[in-house]
Amino acid sequence: MTLEVHEPPDYVPRPVATDPDRALIEKTVKDLPWAEITFVVLKHDENNWIEGSGSLAPEDGLSARYMLDSQEFVASQAPESLDEVIALLESYRLQDGHWKRMIAWQ
Repeated sequence: MTLEVHEPPDYVPRPVATDPDRALIEKTVKDLPWAEITFVVLKHDENNWIEGSGSLAPEDGLSARYMLDSQEFVASQAPESLDEVIALLESYRLQDGHWKRMIAWQ
């Protein structure tokens, strides 16, 4: 899996690591500029990934979506914190299925 970020000002995808561990996922998420819209993506490939995005500004909020075999799903209830985004990414990394049950997807 590849961890990548898209951050202001240009939002150009920037690979962070291949096969990241939980500590690197957590550090990456917490070090990003969440005052503005930001994206962090954990990818198997272009058609299978999970993303935490948004901002901590109340008018924006956080969001999550995932792609499974080219079919996109969006969280119907947004993550409430960066810790929840980290938990989603870590669960997806482990492929334990828990990430599918953590929030409702549509």
